[in-house]
Amino acid sequence: MYSQLRDLYDANAMPSRVHRYYLREQDLRRRYARERGRYGRALYLEGSRWVMRYGTSPWRILATSAIVIALSAALYPTTGGIREVAGERTITYRIEDPQVSPSTYQIGVFREILYFSVVTFSSLGDGDIQPVGGYARLIVSVETLLGTLLMALLIFVLTRQLC
Repeated sequence: MYSQLRDLYDANAMPSRVHRYYLREQDLRRRYARERGRYGRALYLEGSRWVMRYGTSPWRILATSAIVIALSAALYPTTGGIREVAGERTITYRIEDPQVSPSTYQIGVFREILYFSVVTFSSLGDGDIQPVGGYARLIVSVETLLGTLLMALLIFVLTRQLC
């Protein structure tokens, strides 16, 4: 029924209603999949709803990207930190005990780790900063994978809106 309404509004040049009924149809499909026990499909549609509003919102993809970057940056200091190699000098950024270390140090560490997180997310790493420890490397791998996926989704949604 929603697809028939979308076709009718599309034929009458009413794009806001086409959009509204597209979202309603996708919500119905998500609920139907969950009720029928097709949990994989329901989970896929739920993710599509939250991350990109069923392929219609680049802003949600950007917000999800910012959350991934911030969450990764928050996890790096607790999983071994990062190491920066500058010539002969090596600096390790990590916070062992947040209550003992000064706040200016914590801000400096977070700034460097946030930079590393953005570079990792965008897959632009140039090797000057490296993760320390197995868990930090795992976070780097997941963040790079999610960054690539979210950038591809952003391009998909932007291209879809142009067509």
